[in-house]
Amino acid sequence: MSLQWYPERLNAAIARAYEESMVRAEADAKATSPSSRAGVELRGNVLAPTDLGGIFEKGRRGGETILPKNALALKIGDGFAASAIEGPMAPKPYIGPAAVRWANGGFQGTARASLAAQGF
Repeated sequence: MSLQWYPERLNAAIARAYEESMVRAEADAKATSPSSRAGVELRGNVLAPTDLGGIFEKGRRGGETILPKNALALKIGDGFAASAIEGPMAPKPYIGPAAVRWANGGFQGTARASLAAQGF
């Protein structure tokens, strides 16, 4: 008697469970975002901040002026007036904590449910 192992189906199921868990992590980060301007999107295997998300995630030092991508500006003489972000801002992380929740149970819970649904 011999045992033959064909892991392709199980490997595919694990990969599918991982992808499902990353989508749930993205939804978690969006749900806990501190602002409608602090977004997140899943890029491959990375939860990446969008819009002003990087500023909220890491905070910023004073002395910098950052114009949002779609800021409306009005030319006045040689200068511009626009909605800008000035001054320091303490970090309000939302992607990092979502990743920690994913690592500390989010993946396992999603993977168990996904694998069970696929017959494993």
